[in-house]
Amino acid sequence: MDSSQEWPSHSRPLAREALRQARKAGWLFRPNEGHTFGTLKCSNTDGACRLAIYSTSGPADGSMTAKSIKQVLRRCSHQRHDEIDAHTPEPQSTVTEIEWKVRRLLNAIEGLDQRTRGETAALAAVERDDEPALEESELALRDGDNQALVAFQLMGKPMTPWPPEIGRGELLDEADRLLSQESDQLEPLRRAVSERRT
Repeated sequence: MDSSQEWPSHSRPLAREALRQARKAGWLFRPNEGHTFGTLKCSNTDGACRLAIYSTSGPADGSMTAKSIKQVLRRCSHQRHDEIDAHTPEPQSTVTEIEWKVRRLLNAIEGLDQRTRGETAALAAVERDDEPALEESELALRDGDNQALVAFQLMGKPMTPWPPEIGRGELLDEADRLLSQESDQLEPLRRAVSERRT
């Protein structure tokens, strides 16, 4: 299918947006069925630049697929990069991408908060010589660590040393910066970030 025809709609929002950008940049798409959604190919006749697009790989929002598509667009030597850039806005410009990032930030903050509560409870349990309470608090600490580590990994933030040098205040500031875009759709997340500050 060339860029003038309607392409099938990918089930994951960020992958769908990246495919739309590839189409605008003049790329070709051949749909498949099943796990392989289709093949993306640059408009060069020898087809040197290709990418298999999968229906269900990576995170549910399609961010991994979108990243792969944007990389192949930028690396294509058959198109001018300024032309590609004109058709490929940064992913954080979309409300869906902002929502995804802010939710990851909130998950990281909740994990760090749980970690802190677990540490505090563990110290209190040691002072009381309360073995069952110590085990419970250590479990809470590990759960908090796991939640924060997953969020940090998804965001590409440094995970060493752990606990992280990035504090919850910095994460909240980053969320506020992301949420500065005017959109009613982001209002629930603005409230959630505001509640974390209190």
